[in-house]
Amino acid sequence: AFCRENRGQALLLLPETSREHFEVLFERLRTRAAEMLGPHVQLLAQLDEEQIDALIARLAR
Repeated sequence: AFCRENRGQALLLLPETSREHFEVLFERLRTRAAEMLGPHVQLLAQLDEEQIDALIARLAR
C-alpha cells in the first residue's frame, strides 16, 4: 500500500509524458526487487511492518 500511495503522489507531480516513463521505471524496479528478494520471501513474510521499515531504512543508507 505504501508504494502504491507514493507512486500515485509522484505521478501527480509529473508531466504526462514523464508519467509513462515513471510507470515503466517503477515496474522494472519492482521486477528487479522481486528477483533479488525471491530467495528471502519466507523470511520477509515473517517481519512485521516496523521491522520492514527498519530494513528499508538500513538498505537506503
